[in-house]
Amino acid sequence: MDDPALVNLLNEEVKKYIRWCTPSVLRNAERVADIYSSDVSASFSIHGNPIEITGIFDEAMKKAARLYNADRTLFSVNGSTGSVYVVMRYLSLMYGNPLILVTRNIHISVQNACEDFGIRYRFIRSYYDPEADAFIPPTPDDVKEALERYPEANAVLLSNPTYEGLSCRLRDVVRVVNNFDKDIIVIVDEAWGSHFKFSDKLPETAMDAGADVSIQSTHKQGGPSSRQG
Repeated sequence: MDDPALVNLLNEEVKKYIRWCTPSVLRNAERVADIYSSDVSASFSIHGNPIEITGIFDEAMKKAARLYNADRTLFSVNGSTGSVYVVMRYLSLMYGNPLILVTRNIHISVQNACEDFGIRYRFIRSYYDPEADAFIPPTPDDVKEALERYPEANAVLLSNPTYEGLSCRLRDVVRVVNNFDKDIIVIVDEAWGSHFKFSDKLPETAMDAGADVSIQSTHKQGGPSSRQG
């Protein structure tokens, strides 16, 4: 970057404003003071290894699991896209050529991962609201109808909340899926909802609603991980 006006703007002006995005809306949150001087090789494992899940990484993942009421939490990279690929890969290993039911507003990473891993997907009935210019989250009855059309489904994947901030009746949806077939996995792309846990005025988190897997994203609202309950 060689534009002095832009550099000065970033260094002097931006810090005056509350940023509703990464790194944080919290002005007093701890931050790395100098990211260049603190950068170390991935082989620097004296304090733990994120691949082997040891040391501080093991401690952090266990704390995240307790916070989100999950059996286990795994941190990943590349935002929620990285976690989507991990979850989809596991589905392909578990079932070979699985079928999942998805909403129309799934992230492109879900479609790409399905193509890469040979996963079939079918859409749950969706409704478009022209006033909100958005797809409305499915009702429990919509999910039930999709399950009846495709009883061989191995998983149901919902985007909750949506990019527009709309949430479905997730606990009721989970109940519908479990009543239909307890072996069907409920996966929630919760990339925009990791902050739900921190206020009782917000919707229930995927884990608290009884979902099996929750995928979240650090560059949107909170901690990065794919969480399995």
